[in-house]
Amino acid sequence: AHELDITIDNIDKKYNMINPNGIYKYLQQGQGLSAEMGVGPAEHAVEKVNMGKFYYSYSQAEDDGITARITANDVSYTLIRSRCRLGTTGTWTVNDAVTAVIADSGLNITTIIQPNIGNRIVNKCIPYNLSHRETLRMIAQAAMCTCYFNRNNELVFAELTVAETAVDTLDNDNMSVPARISDLGRINRVELIVKDDYVQTESVYTATNKLPGENERVKSFENPLAYDGQSVADWLLLIEQMRIKYELQERGNPAREITDTVKIYDAYNENRNAIITKEEYMYDGTLSANTEARGNSL
Repeated sequence: AHELDITIDNIDKKYNMINPNGIYKYLQQGQGLSAEMGVGPAEHAVEKVNMGKFYYSYSQAEDDGITARITANDVSYTLIRSRCRLGTTGTWTVNDAVTAVIADSGLNITTIIQPNIGNRIVNKCIPYNLSHRETLRMIAQAAMCTCYFNRNNELVFAELTVAETAVDTLDNDNMSVPARISDLGRINRVELIVKDDYVQTESVYTATNKLPGENERVKSFENPLAYDGQSVADWLLLIEQMRIKYELQERGNPAREITDTVKIYDAYNENRNAIITKEEYMYDGTLSANTEARGNSL
């Protein structure tokens, strides 16, 4: 999910809640904000990058302060608060499931779903009163992929894999300090519980890559929408092998997108590829970024 946080000049107190001549009363939840970020040699020679479409959530301003803060979020923030009541027994394709959930939400959302993902089968047994956002997350997991809103406000379903070719390189030229690397721990067994509350059935699927003499390290998941439970369990175990976590402080490249693969240089000259899982851009006269990425284990 994307969030936009802006601090603005509020010397005239226009954003103060109780100011009768202010503009606070005109701020409504859901108002659209489009954000761009760019660099260039002069004011009118800036190459800008679309950072996405956001919707006003709330603002904060203190009577004794000279700034105000506005927070806006992408469409997924709205999907958290609405409830999905489509559940029944049976199956449908990812395309049909996503279309039905979006229609039930009442929002006008454009989707980009790769054909091989859209034709995958998932269960219909959506738990009653689940949020529309959590429903879409479960559909993606049951379809062995990920989903997110891109910068054009489109809901994307895509594979989650570390590509062989990186779109960007993070090295000493653009990292302020060497990447902090941690091992999230080896998971060698996954249990997936698939329960259909509408016909009162429950199945448990397991996937393991436990080595001889190795202690068992188990992680459990629940997803009633997983039609091919064994394949989903195998996929979850594969994802858990992406256990190398990178945390970076760097110059920032606004053109990068979540799920992009980057090459990250380290002190041992291993320089592995990793997939971007989080980007936090800060601009206060200069651009910087906090980046998180996940890579495969050794």
